[in-house]
Amino acid sequence: MRINRSFLLYLWSFLEKQAYYVAALLFSSALLGGCCVASPYMSKIIIDVVSNTHDDDIITGSIYLVVIFVAYQVINNIAWRISSYIVYKLQLKTKSDVIHDICDYLYEHSYGYFQNNLAGKLSNNIRTIADCSELTIYDLSRITISFVLLIVSMFCMYHVHMLFFGGLMVWSVVFGLISLVVFRKIFQLSEDYSYCLSNVFGIISDCIANAINIKAFSNEKYEMTLLANFLSDMNESFRRKELAFLKVAFFQGLCTSLLVSIMLCLLVFLRSKNLVTLGDFVLILGLSFQITDHIWNCTEIIHKINSNTGMCNQCMFSLFTPIEIADKKDAKVLSVKECDIIYDHVSFGYKNMFFENLNVKIQSKEKIGLVGHSGSGKTTFINLLLRFYELNFGNIYINKTDISGVTQASLRSCISLVSQDAILFHRSVIDNIKYGCTNASKDDVIKAAKYANAHEFIEHLSNGYDTIIGERGVKLSGGQRQRISIARAILKDAPILVMDEATSQLDSITEMYLQEALDELMKNKTVIIAAHRISTISKMDRIFVFNNGAIECCGSHDYLIENSDTYKQLWKKLKC
Repeated sequence: MRINRSFLLYLWSFLEKQAYYVAALLFSSALLGGCCVASPYMSKIIIDVVSNTHDDDIITGSIYLVVIFVAYQVINNIAWRISSYIVYKLQLKTKSDVIHDICDYLYEHSYGYFQNNLAGKLSNNIRTIADCSELTIYDLSRITISFVLLIVSMFCMYHVHMLFFGGLMVWSVVFGLISLVVFRKIFQLSEDYSYCLSNVFGIISDCIANAINIKAFSNEKYEMTLLANFLSDMNESFRRKELAFLKVAFFQGLCTSLLVSIMLCLLVFLRSKNLVTLGDFVLILGLSFQITDHIWNCTEIIHKINSNTGMCNQCMFSLFTPIEIADKKDAKVLSVKECDIIYDHVSFGYKNMFFENLNVKIQSKEKIGLVGHSGSGKTTFINLLLRFYELNFGNIYINKTDISGVTQASLRSCISLVSQDAILFHRSVIDNIKYGCTNASKDDVIKAAKYANAHEFIEHLSNGYDTIIGERGVKLSGGQRQRISIARAILKDAPILVMDEATSQLDSITEMYLQEALDELMKNKTVIIAAHRISTISKMDRIFVFNNGAIECCGSHDYLIENSDTYKQLWKKLKC
C-alpha cells in the first residue's frame, strides 16, 4: 500500500522491480569506490619502488607501474561511464513509473477530494516527488561509492598498521552516530519547510486561477500582502533548517580535520620507529583526504536527501490519503437495459444532514425536471446518482442494481452529464468533444456539434475543430463552452442523460435553437434536467420541486402551477 509510506520506501518499491539495474549500479559504484582507493595505493607503490631502486634501474623498474597506472585510468573512466549510464536508465524508468503510479491513484479519489485541494498544488506535489526520485537515485549511487571507499580504506590501513585501522574505525562510529542523531532533527525541519513551501505555491496557484477576480476587485495589493505572510512563514522555516545544517557542517568540518590530524600524528610517530615507509605516508594521507572529501560530499548529499524526503513526505501525505469512494472487491459491471432509477430512503449531508429519508422512483425513459432555489438540493441529487459522494443511509438503484455494488466506471459510462460549469480541457475543440467517445470519427464529432448548435461558431475559430481553447476553455465564451459540453454528451449517447443547469450560459434564442437537438437527444433515454429557466423543463413528464433538501412537490407543469406555491413563484420569476 502507498498510504502512510515514507518517500524512500515508496521509491524502493520501484527500484526493487529493476533488480538487475540496481545490482549493476551497486557493482559499478563499488568499483568506483575501489578506484578511489587505488589511486593513493598506486602512489605508495611508485614511491616505495623509486625510493628503493638505484638511479640506473629506475626506468626499467617503473615501466610495469606506468602500464598499471594507465590501465587504472582506463578502468576508472569506463567505470564512471557505466555508472552514469545505469543511473540514467534507472532515473528514466523510475521517474516515469512514479508519475504514472501517482496519477493512477489520484484519479481514484472522489470528486470531493478535488474540491478540497488546489489543482496547482496537486500537480506541483507530483512534480516534486518525480524530480526528487530522479535526484535521489543519483545521490544514492554517490553514497555507495563513499561507503565502499571507507570499507576498502580500513582494509588498506589495517595492512599498514593496526593503529590506523583502529583510529579510522573509532572515528567512523562516533561520527556516524552523532550525525544520525543530528540529521533526524534536520529531517523534521525539512518537513516543516516543505509544508510552508507547499502553502506558498498553493496560494499562488489559487491566485492564478482567479486572476480575473483579482483584477475585477483591484485586490492585487491584498493578495501580495496575503502572499507575504505565507512567504514569511516559509523564510522562517528555511532559516531554522539551514542554521541547523550549518551547525552540523561546522561539527563535521572539525571531525574531518581531526581525522587528518590524528593520521598525520600516527604517521610521524610510526616513522620515527621506522615502522612505516615513505609510500605509507602518501597512502595514509591520501586515503585520509579522500575519506574527508567523500564524507563532506556525503554530508551535503544526506542533507539534500533529508530535504527532498521531507518535501516528498508532505506531498505524499496530501496525494496518498485514503480513497474516499472505492469500488467493492466484488463490484460488478453495471449492465443497463431498462433505466429505472430509485432513491430508497436516502439520507445524506456534507456536514449536517441535508437529505433525510428521500424516496424517489423514476421510470425508464421518463423525463424528469428539477427546480428550486439555489442550494435547495438539485445538484446534490444529481451528484449522488453519479456517486460523487457516498450516502449516509439508504440506497440508490439503477435497473434494480444498487449503484454502491457496481464499478464507478461502469456506472458513469451509462450516464451522459452536462454540468453547470462547462469545464473543458486545454486541448483542441475536437479533442474536447471526442472526450464523450474517444474512438469517434470526425464526421461523428461534426454531427454532434451540429446537433448542439456549435458547428457554425467552431468553423469560424482560427483553426476550426483543431483550435486549442485554453485552460478550462478560457478562450471561448460561456455559451460556447456549454454547447461544446452538450455536443460531448450527444456524442457519448448514454442511456441516462443528466443536465445540471446545462443551458444557464445560453441566451434565449440559442437555447430555442438548441431545444430541437435536445428533444432528439432525449429520445429513448431516461432524462434528469435541473434547469435555471422553467421554460426549459416545462414539457417534462414530471417536475420535482426542491426546497431545503426535500422534494416539496412533484408533477407536471400544469399540476404544479395549480398545487405548488413554490413552483408558482419560480415560474413567475424565471419563466423568461
